[in-house]
Amino acid sequence: MEKKEPDQGGYLLPVLVCCMLLACAGLVFAVYTHRELSLLKTQIREHEETIQTLQLCKSARDNQGSEAVRIRKNAPDSCTCVGAPGRRGKKGPPGPRGPSGAPGPRGPQASRTIMHWKVSHTEGSIEYHPTTGFIKVKRKGYYFIYSQMYYYDGSTMLMGHYTCINNKNVMGSAGSVISSYRKYNTKYHGGVFLLQENDTISVRIPYTTRYYMDSESSFFGAFLLGDLAPRGHQAISQQGPVGESIYLVGDGTSLSNPLSNLITNWVVRNKLGSIHYDRGFITVIKDGHYFIYSQMYYHDARTYVMAHHTYINNELVLESVGSTITDNTKFNTKYHGGVFLLKTNDTISVRIPYIRHYSMKSSASFFGAFLLYSGESN
Repeated sequence: MEKKEPDQGGYLLPVLVCCMLLACAGLVFAVYTHRELSLLKTQIREHEETIQTLQLCKSARDNQGSEAVRIRKNAPDSCTCVGAPGRRGKKGPPGPRGPSGAPGPRGPQASRTIMHWKVSHTEGSIEYHPTTGFIKVKRKGYYFIYSQMYYYDGSTMLMGHYTCINNKNVMGSAGSVISSYRKYNTKYHGGVFLLQENDTISVRIPYTTRYYMDSESSFFGAFLLGDLAPRGHQAISQQGPVGESIYLVGDGTSLSNPLSNLITNWVVRNKLGSIHYDRGFITVIKDGHYFIYSQMYYHDARTYVMAHHTYINNELVLESVGSTITDNTKFNTKYHGGVFLLKTNDTISVRIPYIRHYSMKSSASFFGAFLLYSGESN
């Protein structure tokens, strides 16, 4: 009996199946790999475009850095994106002319020295120079200096004038202009100052440009109270009645609602003799007739009346009064002065009865006294 050989075709089928499976797997892998490579290329291109965009943004920020800084400062926690600058376009036609703007505020005028003076009288070595408007003194000593101006300018809110020593303001007067019709006013001031040889005195106007220079309402002068001659290291009064004098000026503050009516914001500017000042009071040591004067600068519109008083001891002896119109016309200076017989240890003071706001500017608020004749009159 013959044996049959095994059929070799049965071994080929599994091999073919395996080959087909491997071929399918390779095909799937190739397709997947191609897809991944395509996606990777797309991402690379996107990253390149992003890098180019960031570079353009940086360049644009460099060109418009000030605007970006301004936006960031004004808007915290904000993001500012600036596109790349494009090509400059053609210049367009000019637009219509805009409306004219409102006129700006009127600038301040420089102080001008008054030179329209006519000499009424002179005595001694003191002299007036018409080309400069200056009074020049030739002897060292204490002088009483005074001036008054008559204004009629309705185009400014404030009027005033200064008296100057060597071009420096030492006294000033000011007043508000009520209207173009109620514009007439005179302002006077005077005080005692120690002058050196060749010192000059002048009057300047800082605000108004219109004023009357008639002899009765606008005037200016100075007279020697007592000259000083050196003796060793001291200067003594050689001639004239003055041997006691004091001049106080405001300390530069602007006070509101003071706790006391007594003005204490004074600084001693000039002093001669035994007369002295302490906490609002001038005290005289030598008996005699004294010229007493004071000026205050007010700026309060909440009261109908403004005023200040000068007292000897506790007795009212001098008073200035003025009405307040509006908040824009509240600025005013008031001056008064007179001669009084004072005894040893008498006191002089300035007090305010109504006002709550006032300026202690040194050239506008001042207070003083000087001896004219010692002893009692017959």
